[in-house]
Amino acid sequence: MRIRHQRASLGILVTLCLNLEAGAATPTRVETLVSQVKIYTPAAETEATAKEILKLDPASGDANSMLEWTRFREHKLDEAIALGKKAITLKFKDHFWMRRAHNCLYHSYIEKKDWTQALKYCLLCYKVERNSGVAHDLSILYEKTGNTKLSKEYAETAEKLSSEMRRELRETASNIKQASDPKTVDTVLDRVNEGLAKNPQDFEATLLRAQCYKTKKLYKKALKDYDSAVAMRPTSGVLYYYRSQIYKLLGDDKKSEANVLEGKKHGFDMDKFRDRLTEIQKANAQRTAGSGTQNARSAKERPD
Repeated sequence: MRIRHQRASLGILVTLCLNLEAGAATPTRVETLVSQVKIYTPAAETEATAKEILKLDPASGDANSMLEWTRFREHKLDEAIALGKKAITLKFKDHFWMRRAHNCLYHSYIEKKDWTQALKYCLLCYKVERNSGVAHDLSILYEKTGNTKLSKEYAETAEKLSSEMRRELRETASNIKQASDPKTVDTVLDRVNEGLAKNPQDFEATLLRAQCYKTKKLYKKALKDYDSAVAMRPTSGVLYYYRSQIYKLLGDDKKSEANVLEGKKHGFDMDKFRDRLTEIQKANAQRTAGSGTQNARSAKERPD
């Protein structure tokens, strides 16, 4: 079983000194520090940030979860478990680190092959992170502990949740594609406006409408929706990057750059994102090439 990384799936911020139209409260120093650490942040940087957070907030669940994650990566499982058990009793600024604390805790027990404790904490994790990955792990852990009935039930649940997630991802991708196409944008806009009339705080719909307005070159309306999105998720770095693009299109380079910088403060750097994406693509290409070479060699060596 591999540890699963889920973060808001979409799984989809202006400089702190600027007073922007969004009206969102300025993040505290702790919130800013928490938002800077991602799952791929180097261990030394993660640990340093966690210790800085603990100086400001000794009862930070986020910081303990970060330290737990670094110990898990170092395979210091007993230390990871102690930190995880402490973390899940504390309060969190970021729901991601709460999920990570629970997820990492039961995976530490899996690494130790302590199936009973792994099952105990996997069940706690499932209450926090009800997704196909955790359901799949529950299925395996129930099998390991001899409960074939529940193992089968959770296997079926995992498949159901996985199918639902794939459907939602397809729908999201389709919506974004249509919202970006001048030929279909009006249809999407009508549908989104209808939904927002019923629920003005729908985050995903607000972002989708912003994309519609951008496609229609109604940049001031797009900006208003991105302001609303930032107000709803003030620590999401990518939102500031989206808003920087609109300011750029409106000719306000100063505010565009301010939003780019704020996005970086909250953990989103487009240049680093592109570099990381390139690395992943190269690694995938190398694995594919290696697999092809191995298959060709096996075929050549196979007796007639």
